[in-house]
Amino acid sequence: IRSKVVCATSSQMLQFIGILKEGFATEYNGKEARLELIRCKNKFQPLAPTHFRNLLCNIRLTYEGSSFFMEIQVHMMAIYELQESNPNAHPDYEYFRSKMGDKEQDTMLERTMLFFEEASGVPVLLSMLVLVFGDSVDRGNMRMPSSLDQLYTMAVDAALRTRIRGAHDADLELARLALRHVAVSNQLRKRRVFHSSEVRLWLASRIGELELWRRLEAEGAGVPLVKTLQAGGQYGAEYQFKHLSFQEALFAGELLAGKAPEFWAAGVSVCAKDAFNANAFRIMGTSEDLSMYLRNLQADAHIAATANEDCSEALFEVAEKGHAEGLFEAGWRLEGW
Repeated sequence: IRSKVVCATSSQMLQFIGILKEGFATEYNGKEARLELIRCKNKFQPLAPTHFRNLLCNIRLTYEGSSFFMEIQVHMMAIYELQESNPNAHPDYEYFRSKMGDKEQDTMLERTMLFFEEASGVPVLLSMLVLVFGDSVDRGNMRMPSSLDQLYTMAVDAALRTRIRGAHDADLELARLALRHVAVSNQLRKRRVFHSSEVRLWLASRIGELELWRRLEAEGAGVPLVKTLQAGGQYGAEYQFKHLSFQEALFAGELLAGKAPEFWAAGVSVCAKDAFNANAFRIMGTSEDLSMYLRNLQADAHIAATANEDCSEALFEVAEKGHAEGLFEAGWRLEGW
């Protein structure tokens, strides 16, 4: 048996719960019917991802020697009316919740919804969300990004699958590797534009990646995520990533994977403070792999040799605001915290 009680004020809610807590008896057909509160679940704290709030009471009803269990939802009128004004609110919540898996569903959904709200205000991020959702629906796998790092990773994969339709997994992996290698090589040089002669040089020892790049380049749609600025010229075709953040995200992913150790050659402090890499560090700061990466960075003998006393402060740029816990877990001592 399920029922609901809608109260105009919080005082009325507490008064009603108090009556249930004490127990409530009445007479029906000359026999006593008794209600007893078994459990009260406070959905005001902690908040669920949608912030819909009520008190959920499990009640035992005893009548004529038999017991029945029932549920009473106790609502605040203003919140209840807002929820009822949007008939899709609960189905939408259940839909997204079903895609989160069983582990920490509400926490994951909360983080995902907050990230969606942030991303929807930035055109390039919103475009990536649309691309990721379209690709996920096509594949019947509605995995949700909940951070910048995840969004870029999933958007790159979605763009590759869209561009190289019907390709074998091996071709998709070659395309990923080629884009990553070109992105790292160009980011290390602090540039946005690069040329086909440089691509040939950077991929010279990666024959499969170079051949796939040339094949995609020859097709009308070109290399995915890469814009052709000029078809010819002294150094061949001229390119740039369609948005600099794609280059930065691919570079960040390689750093997190422990690649491109030469990046830190100038010293941790100098590299982390370099404004050209600020957005790459921001993307790194949203990754679940950040803590492990920083541990590995501390353990690297070459990095340790180039670090100076203010390197911990400089790595704030890697962790960004709100991610200092990753630095603490990795053992970095941070001044002023």
